[in-house]
Amino acid sequence: MLQFYLLTVVLCAVCGYLFAFGDSKAIILSENIENVQSNKTFALVIGLLCLVTGIFKLISPVRGVPVFGDFLPALALLFAAISNLLDYYKATTTVGLTLPNFLETVLVENRRYAGIIILIIAFLHFLLPGLLFI
Repeated sequence: MLQFYLLTVVLCAVCGYLFAFGDSKAIILSENIENVQSNKTFALVIGLLCLVTGIFKLISPVRGVPVFGDFLPALALLFAAISNLLDYYKATTTVGLTLPNFLETVLVENRRYAGIIILIIAFLHFLLPGLLFI
């Protein structure tokens, strides 16, 4: 479905931009990005949209082989969903959450690099929609 294709590209671009440039002080409009990222409702809505869209992209690709047709965009969306829902959970709960070191490093500390990769995936998926894995 083309609606999921558009939603995938837009969500990957938005999440990639927020992850890559959300913590930077040198970027124009960084104050607005930080305000958006600190909004709990935004993290929940984007996280749920990424989760649903990522699952549907695994099940039904636009064209091509099921599961592998849109594999990288679906993985990027699922990563963004987990990261955003984790932010929402940390912002709303009073119980401390301890993640294993590997997950803490990937989901929280190196979010900037993941954001750049997600932006690249969004750009490639927009330019080459029928390519296997992209």
